[in-house]
Amino acid sequence: MNKRIKLVTSRDGDILPSIRPVFYEELDIMGFNRYLDYPMCKEPHLWSVGRYYFHDGTKELVKEIREMKHESLREKGEG
Repeated sequence: MNKRIKLVTSRDGDILPSIRPVFYEELDIMGFNRYLDYPMCKEPHLWSVGRYYFHDGTKELVKEIREMKHESLREKGEG
């Protein structure tokens, strides 16, 4: 059998990003553990589409974390 990867394109011809799960290890690498408590479990905590992260179908959680991070940097005089 000949296995091939099919790339899906948009109407503009761009390759569409895939949806992928985001687990606690990636959240730790990105520094989310400094702002949130979450369990170390086998289930994904977020879903990523391209450069966007979703929780329960919205980007609100990530937006809140970004705002907390910027506020923390301002308080330290780094932002």
